[in-house]
Amino acid sequence: MSNGHEVFILTRNPSYHDKNGYIIWNPYDAQKGDIDLTGIDVVINLAGASIIAKKWTSTYRTELIQSRTLPNDSLARSMKMMSHPPVYISASAIGIYGPDIKSSVNESRGENFVQTICKAWEEAASNAALQAGRHCLLRIGIVLADSGGAFKKINDGFKFGLGAYFAPGDQIYSWIHIDDVCNLINFIIENDNISGVIDAVAPHPVTARKLARVIGKARFNNFLLFPLPKLFAKLLLGDRQQLLTDSIKVLPGTALENGYTFTYNEIESAVENLLR
Repeated sequence: MSNGHEVFILTRNPSYHDKNGYIIWNPYDAQKGDIDLTGIDVVINLAGASIIAKKWTSTYRTELIQSRTLPNDSLARSMKMMSHPPVYISASAIGIYGPDIKSSVNESRGENFVQTICKAWEEAASNAALQAGRHCLLRIGIVLADSGGAFKKINDGFKFGLGAYFAPGDQIYSWIHIDDVCNLINFIIENDNISGVIDAVAPHPVTARKLARVIGKARFNNFLLFPLPKLFAKLLLGDRQQLLTDSIKVLPGTALENGYTFTYNEIESAVENLLR
């Protein structure tokens, strides 16, 4: 984080116990997991196990929910002990809106398993927010980053000028570049008139086919695209396939109305940045 903020990172890794800027935290331990947040003005909670990295077994489904709810519960207890309630910025996802929404939605709507996760996530965040002075809940779209996630899976699918997208191809991806996630959080911190739900997505969603085409064009002089049938996506990813085959169009109403300027408005500039 920039703009002169002093940042402390909460980590469960005990090897960081003697490093400056790190606070050891175990949100899974209700007895010993609470932490001293004295002097902290803003608490940012983006905790949650990766929703696309592993197969959704019954055990991992439980982890996906608890890795989001328990940190909120722990931070609620920790914030309750503070004399000065902080700003609380918590995460959720646009999956709360449900699939197959091709008409634009905005911060107003809201069951598949992704919705189940998001609803539990937001309920825990709302309870934690009772201990905060101001609460901002980020419903984050498909984050484009070179370190993993959906972008890496699609990009890794290109070999020797051949690439694929998940059928049908016209499903809409509401995306956001990782830099804009960070910049938007900074913007929220510095604008105390912003609270409630903020959809963290870029202003121009794209279809799955267009995203694949933009990646191919950025990587190859000549390339060939073909659709991966839903059956193949199901075999490849199991229930996770819905993350890449479902369609949802979300627009960043609150961010734009409050004057946030996206660094990456268009998918072409976002992909070019990630591939350079």
